[in-house]
Formats: sequence, C-alpha cells, structure tokens
Amino acid sequence: MERGKQIFLRSLERVAERGIIAAYFAVRGDGWGEAYFEPVCDWLDANHIGLNDDNYVPFYFVYAMLNDPRRSELYAGRRVLVVTHLTAEQMSAFERALLAEGAASVAFIPVSANKSLLDSIDPGTVTEAVDIAMVAAGIGSVNILAQLESLAIPCIDCGISLECLLDGTRRLERPFLVGDDRIQVGLNGSVKILGLEEE
Repeated sequence: MERGKQIFLRSLERVAERGIIAAYFAVRGDGWGEAYFEPVCDWLDANHIGLNDDNYVPFYFVYAMLNDPRRSELYAGRRVLVVTHLTAEQMSAFERALLAEGAASVAFIPVSANKSLLDSIDPGTVTEAVDIAMVAAGIGSVNILAQLESLAIPCIDCGISLECLLDGTRRLERPFLVGDDRIQVGLNGSVKILGLEEE
C-alpha cells in the first residue's frame, strides 16, 4: 500500500507540474463528495501540490468536452491511443466507436484490471504515431498519465466517458455525459435521450 501511495503522489506531482488536473470540487444539491473537499485540499497543501489557473479545470469539463455535440472535432482525423483494460471484443468495439466519431486510427496499450496504480507501461510499444491518448484506469490513471508524458501529446483521463462509447446507458449515471445534441424536449415537457438504444 505504501508503494501505491508513493506512486500516486509522484505521478500527481508530475501531472500538476506538466499537465492539467480536473479535480472534483463540484457542489451538488445533494452535497455528494463535499465532505472530502477540505481534506483533499489539506492533503494537496501538505504535499506542496498547488492548483492554479494553469493546471486546474473543473472536473466536469472533461465530461462536457468528450460528450459535447462538437466532440467529433476532438477525434477528427486524429490517431487515438486508448489505454485501459479491455477484452479483444471490447477493443474491437472501441475501435469501431472511435472511428465512427472521426478518428483516423486507434491503437491500444493494455493495463491491469485492478492494479493500474502499480502498472508500468511502455509507450514505445505503440509503433505508429498517435495524436491523443484516452486513459481509463481508475485510481491508477494518474500513474499511467505520467508514464505517457514521453509521447508529448494530450493525454486525457476520460474514465466513464470512454465506457459510454460501448454502453450508452452509462450516460445517464452522471452529469454532462449526455451532449445537448442527444436531448430532445417535447412540447409537453417530456425529455428523451436520443441514440441510447443504438449504442
């Protein structure tokens, strides 16, 4: 456990120095997560990890960016690297989904299902150049992001947003996973989410 804590801290320091953190500090009507705001800020302060205008965006920015009606601009013509734990069937499904969003190609680097915080990956295994990396590795994503730095491309911890490509019903679980282009409001006030049955 101590090794995992050190990897997490070292990786988060690196991301804070060289990247952008989308930490969860969203105030919701039900108060979910608010009890952790102060302890997390205290931990960041104790470890000299500062959040500022250069390295912080609101948590839901990532969801909104990846699910916005203009999301295809993110993928258009780009070679996408996906770093997550997948079966061969899921890899094929992700590839089809990302190509349908406009990606030029899709490559994969696998990580373990439950211990990605301790994983070591080799970005050199990707033989073709890539333009953007999508990471979904749970608490270990920060470790994976730090290891992808040598690629010198945008690397996004996208978690559930990536999963939504395979299971559209997951879009209903959290805010900003449904783009405005998928919401249809009827004259009677009814709301329908378009496309969920097709995903």
